[in-house]
Amino acid sequence: MLNSNFEKNVKRGYQSLGRSMLLVGRRRIRLSSALLAIVFFGGAFTMLIWNVSSTFQRETAERSLLPFPSIQVNRTQAAANSTLFFNPASTSVAGDQQFSLDAQINPGTNAVSAVELHVTYDQTKFRLDSITASSTFSLELAAASINNTNGTASIAVAVPLANPSVTSTSSIATFSFHSLASVTGSSIAFTTASIASADGESGNAIVTRTPASVTVDGTPPTITSITSAHANGTFTTGEIIPVSLTFSEAVTSTGSVTVTLETGTTDRTCTFTVSNATTGSCNYTVQAGDTSADLNVNTV
Repeated sequence: MLNSNFEKNVKRGYQSLGRSMLLVGRRRIRLSSALLAIVFFGGAFTMLIWNVSSTFQRETAERSLLPFPSIQVNRTQAAANSTLFFNPASTSVAGDQQFSLDAQINPGTNAVSAVELHVTYDQTKFRLDSITASSTFSLELAAASINNTNGTASIAVAVPLANPSVTSTSSIATFSFHSLASVTGSSIAFTTASIASADGESGNAIVTRTPASVTVDGTPPTITSITSAHANGTFTTGEIIPVSLTFSEAVTSTGSVTVTLETGTTDRTCTFTVSNATTGSCNYTVQAGDTSADLNVNTV
């Protein structure tokens, strides 16, 4: 009886061991399958990240003046037909006056994504106060650099990655100068180091760099005469007396020019504007209480 029970227990033990081994085997199979799935999906995810990273680097390299050396991009030679120029192309300013020149690019047949500007000027005639990138080329690749000792300046800018490249005439940056001394037709120019990068192309896209011509008139204009078409006499309230001024050269007012007349207890005024002209005029209306032995101009 003891032997019989022992044999039964041994048999049950082997059967239990067999089921345990089978269970372990199944778990091993399931574990191996899970590990294989993790490795597979992990590899796929890694490839996806690598592809996204490579695409981003490739797009960034396309927009950079200096492409990533590790990225191979198919590029054709840029058509050198883009033009740099200033707006206005020529201007005349008074001495000790601030003025601005807008550096612009005509891309020609190119799709320009980045521009590097190098500018020279006569530091004895002009002082450069600032360089401001335009809203189109708002991504600064190299900050503005100004050297008023040598008369040089530079800035490198690009179109933001989210925006399309430039295919029509666009502003690059505004150069704000201050006139220092009289000069006729002084050149503010781009150097040959000024270059542009076009999408999908290599080389410099710039073919022409047009300077600006600036004249500084250090002698301010003067008033050479003040007259009226009316003869001396007595005038009643409401009558209009025209007042005319003549200048030594063509002038442009930045607002209204006010002429103050000597009219007794209360001085009257009249105003006018002038645009690139040598004369200006306004009308004085006689009011009650005005009196003057000789109608004179106090100030302009």
